[in-house]
Amino acid sequence: MRELLPRQHSLNTDRLNLEILQENHADEMFIILQDPRTYQYMDGRPENIEQLRQRYATQSSNWHGRPVSWHNWIIREKNTNQAIGYIQATLNHRERSAELAWVVAPSWTGKKYASEAARRIIQEIDETGLVSIFTCTIDQRNAPSRNLAQSLGFELANPEPVEDQTWTMEPRKRKA
Repeated sequence: MRELLPRQHSLNTDRLNLEILQENHADEMFIILQDPRTYQYMDGRPENIEQLRQRYATQSSNWHGRPVSWHNWIIREKNTNQAIGYIQATLNHRERSAELAWVVAPSWTGKKYASEAARRIIQEIDETGLVSIFTCTIDQRNAPSRNLAQSLGFELANPEPVEDQTWTMEPRKRKA
């Protein structure tokens, strides 16, 4: 079991490179994040590139934070080396939880890239043993993200019909 969660390094899958978020990623990500389809189920569209640079500077500054730390990666498709989205894990060290969020550019959806990235991040975090539960919050209308969460082993925490639904997964139970 590692002591820090996770080491601050890039990760890889068969088709993806997951690069540690840096402020300079804003230049290429700003274009991707301007597609209005990206915000069908969420808020947070950056108004300008400087706002996105500032957001990335803030997000990348708290890797080793306590009691909450932020872990953000840019998802890059290996064959083209093109940034196609991002994935985040917000760790609450007191609660031993990690909240995941993913965004893939609409032109790259349907290829299971978000699933591949999320599986790699879950593996990386789970190997530390510091997290006992993963969560994600999904707009109830967002069927692709709900399906992705289910494919990863998440279950709906509360079936009440609310706009933003919390999904949970206990990785140790999933392996049993």
